Parts: sequence; C-alpha cells; structure tokens
Amino acid sequence: MKSSPSIRCPLCNATNLKCITRQSEYKNWQCLDCCLIFLWPFPREKELEKLYSGEFHLNPENERSNREKVRGFNRILSVIKTFQSGGKLLDVGCSSGIFLHCAKQQGYDVYGIDVGKEAVERAKSYYGLKNVKQGILEDVDSRESFDIITMLDLIEHLPDPLSTLKRSLRLLKKDGYLVLLTPNASGFVSVLTRILLAKPFGMWDHPEPPYHLYQFSHKVLTSYLNSIGFEIVKSVYHEIPVKYAAERFYYTLVEILRVFKRKICGEKKIKDFKNQAVLKVSSQPDKRFRKVSILKKVMHGGLILFSRIFMNCIYVPGRLFQKGNNSLLILRSKSAFTGE
Repeated sequence: MKSSPSIRCPLCNATNLKCITRQSEYKNWQCLDCCLIFLWPFPREKELEKLYSGEFHLNPENERSNREKVRGFNRILSVIKTFQSGGKLLDVGCSSGIFLHCAKQQGYDVYGIDVGKEAVERAKSYYGLKNVKQGILEDVDSRESFDIITMLDLIEHLPDPLSTLKRSLRLLKKDGYLVLLTPNASGFVSVLTRILLAKPFGMWDHPEPPYHLYQFSHKVLTSYLNSIGFEIVKSVYHEIPVKYAAERFYYTLVEILRVFKRKICGEKKIKDFKNQAVLKVSSQPDKRFRKVSILKKVMHGGLILFSRIFMNCIYVPGRLFQKGNNSLLILRSKSAFTGE
C-alpha cells in the first residue's frame, strides 16, 4: 500500500512511502528514499501519557524480574567506563531509576528525568535518588552541563527525536558523551521476523505499536546523528533478552491465528460458539468443550515452546555476524574532534 501525499517521512520529508504492517488503527510505514520506518498516525498526547504511566515502568521492588535488566545495565556501564569512568551522568527517560542506581554504585554523580510521575516517585523513595525529576529533556536548565547523557530505549518512543538529540548536544560538556540504546531494524532477528511475519501477514512483533514510533536501522541512525552534529565513537553489539523476544514472537503468532480463525469461521460463528461454551460451563460442560479447552492449552503450549526454540536458534547468527537486535552507540560532538 502506497501512502497519501499528506503523509511525509519525518526524517527526509519524502512522500515515497510504503505501508509494511497494520495492527489495529496503527500502520508502520517505510520511507523508500531514506529507509526510516515510522508509525502513522501517532497516538494522541493523552494516549501517550496513559501508555507511559503505571505498569509501563519497572517496579524496583520486583528484584527477580529486574535481575536481567541490572545485568544489561552493568554491561552498558562497563562500555561507558572505557571512555568516561566518572562525572555527571544524566539519564533521560530514567523510569524508576534502576540504571541510575547501578551507575551511582559505580561512582557516577547521577541525575535523571522522566515523564512518568509514579516512576520518579519510585526512584526517589526506593533508591534515594535526589536528583530525579518529572519532565522532558527540554525542562533541564540550559546552564547545566553533563559528562554523559544516556538515552536507553528512549528515542524510538519520542514524537520528535530530532529536537531531543539537538538539546542533548547543547547540554553535553565539550568532551562529553551521548549513549544511545535503541532497537536495530537491520538486526538479524528484526529482518528475519519481518520477512516471515510482516510481508505475508502484515504483522511484526519488532515495532510493538503503538509504543515504538520509529524503527531505526544502524545506517539510518548513523546518518541521522551525523546530520545533527554527532560522531560515533563506538558501536556495540547488544541484544534484547531472548525470553522477551520469544514472548513478543509468540503473541504475534497468536494474533495471526486469531485473524485466520475469524476469516475461516466468521465473527458470528465464533460468538455463537463462545455463548454456548458459557452456558455449558455454567451448567455441566460436555466432552466437546473439554476437548476444545485441552486442545487450546496444548496449542498455546506448543506455540510457546516453538517461539523459544526459534528465537534461540536465530540469535546464533546474529551473535556471530554482530547483527544485534539493539544498537548501542557511544557518541561525541563533532566539535570535540575538531577542537572548535
């Protein structure tokens, strides 16, 4: 499906676009000129506020589920330490402060900002992080300057990443570093799942609509950052946990099966069958409904197992060829290299 002239690429302003997925009312478009993938229409401001409040943020008290996150954050900090072992660090989109807590333990003077009110309160009360406030990067005092600014899994959620990145350039010290982590649309897992799911079925688990507004390939992101005034110091292979990727893949498969079910059976037959099932359960379920229930459990169990095996298999070539499903970039201002 080609776009209407009213839809333009947010990066190069082109109208030469192609719709690659459609999930609910949201469509993912790819610019055929610069290859940027973006969501259109964007969720409204109130929808975005609702999306990024409450359960979206990690609960610091749930140590078991956060263990993998902490390991990932410590790996990122080990990379940062090779360039800047201390100083003022600002985490934009700091959520409930888990990354800042890890950074503080490693000797950084930490600051954070996030749009989520509850997340900021958690960061302050649970970790005792005093320099964390609610807001966006534009709310940070322009007289402040930082040795490091981190944006971890952030820019893909921003309606206008360009202005945020430009703002970060002004807030960095002359020899400061910007650290970006964002899904890589040219990663092996992303490309393969797009071929298997997006092209034949119009569904793709990688963008997670409506949360992700943009999907940057490594090439597009590099070009984007260079145009702003950043230069890449280091690019690191970084992967999304296999368990999480398998879970996303499983939900997409389930949704595909639901669509097929509607097409084959029709909405009316499905509703009639569900109504009969409710009546049978409320009285005495017969063998037919018991069999259907068992079959559904077996099918879902099989899909979960398949998703985990499939993801573990396709992560192997991604690791071998350094085509991670996340881009971790360490950047500096171009002026830091030229001495301007």
